[in-house]
Amino acid sequence: MIRLKTSMSFGNKGVIPYILETTQFNQRYRRYEEIDNVADRLRWCRHSMGLMQAEVADKVGMTHNVYKTIEAGVTRQIQREMAERLAQFYGVPVTDFLDEFNRFLYDGQADRIRAYRESLGLGKKPFAREMGIPIRSLREWESGRKVISLKCWERYFKGKT
Repeated sequence: MIRLKTSMSFGNKGVIPYILETTQFNQRYRRYEEIDNVADRLRWCRHSMGLMQAEVADKVGMTHNVYKTIEAGVTRQIQREMAERLAQFYGVPVTDFLDEFNRFLYDGQADRIRAYRESLGLGKKPFAREMGIPIRSLREWESGRKVISLKCWERYFKGKT
């Protein structure tokens, strides 16, 4: 359960909305370990430190808007350095802030795609043909020149790499 700190600054948002948000959050989760999604893990950490979103954003070097979209679950792709800064700031493993897709990117999409293709014993062209992937996209993903989109990852690699 998260407890409110009495020495908090609430800016123009005010104390009542913050207390309401914290109370609702406490009704869903009693312990950090119960949380199975990135957005709520971030929210838990922020609440447990008694901070507002803008304060966290400022402390980790990102804009309030960027932090707000990550915590809201709107941003699907969390940049590696952002995840690392948040994890360091909150004192948790970086993997706590990575869903399956972001873990795929964090671990190195190029290596994971290449390893999957090689585990099937296929060269680039046969693999691309078999999977229905444009060969140019496969080359760009494997070289790291292009980051795979969530939609493509779900279609071709989710649960396979």
